[in-house]
Amino acid sequence: EGYFWVHAANAAVHHVGYVTENRAKGYALNPPYEMFHNETKSGWKDILRECLKNKCTPHDLFEQRGIDMGNNKFRVGDRVETIHGEESSVLCPAFIKQVLGRRVLLEYSRHDMEKADLVKGQDLWRDMNDDLIY
Repeated sequence: EGYFWVHAANAAVHHVGYVTENRAKGYALNPPYEMFHNETKSGWKDILRECLKNKCTPHDLFEQRGIDMGNNKFRVGDRVETIHGEESSVLCPAFIKQVLGRRVLLEYSRHDMEKADLVKGQDLWRDMNDDLIY
């Protein structure tokens, strides 16, 4: 699908203005293609200004987090347990199917579950530091 759902504490979530402050490092803010593919980038900036007017999140709510994209603590094939993405009361055995930067693709190990029929849904992406991976 080309996008990831991430936890609010994810290191990739930043305060309003982060991209502007880090433009020299090559960061750019682009509109979501599915929502604004007909808008120009200048139109996107106007939409953001209108939507975010007086709604900025204070900088001090964001802790400084270093991002090391090449140092994921998981490897393909590692076995873990995780809370199911749709059923928060279900703890599922899973294995790491793919590693992409800080993210890991978890595949549920249905054959290792007593009640595998309770687990519906596909593989899911999570940040390597997600609190729901054990």
